[in-house]
Amino acid sequence: MEHDFFDLELAQTAFLGKQLSDLLRLLDSQAGAVYRDSGIVVPVAVSSTLMALHAFEPLSMADVATILKHPHQTIAQHLGILDKFHLIEKRSDPKDRRRSEIILTKQGRAEADRLEICLSQIARAYKAFYAEIGIDLSAVMLAAQEALTDAPLKARLSQIMTLDETL
Repeated sequence: MEHDFFDLELAQTAFLGKQLSDLLRLLDSQAGAVYRDSGIVVPVAVSSTLMALHAFEPLSMADVATILKHPHQTIAQHLGILDKFHLIEKRSDPKDRRRSEIILTKQGRAEADRLEICLSQIARAYKAFYAEIGIDLSAVMLAAQEALTDAPLKARLSQIMTLDETL
């Protein structure tokens, strides 16, 4: 007996989070293969943290979290991974000894340089992919995030329920 859960109309629309999670896993797996072929050791998930440091170092953990719009806990985990690969080091901020700043090691800069080249190639592949499917997923994802930030799902549900009650 074969069942396709997403043949169900409700599942196609209501499980957007699952569909996005499935796509994320697929993209992560495929990008990971490209990274390995390019000699990149960092996991895909910490790439943006490495590249933020590459662009703006020195940064504090709070700075990275703000730049990437990630929770501090996520950034702490990413920095732990980068540290495990000896790509970063922490030092005291010379202007404020209470504050730590993170900088890339020589190895970290070399990894970021390799990653930058790889990411430019991946970006080209994504643009071709967007043309193939007829939609710029990156632009759509940003627009979706902005729209849901402006009007969260709970507010949207309340609005629909209010409209239903008036009918």
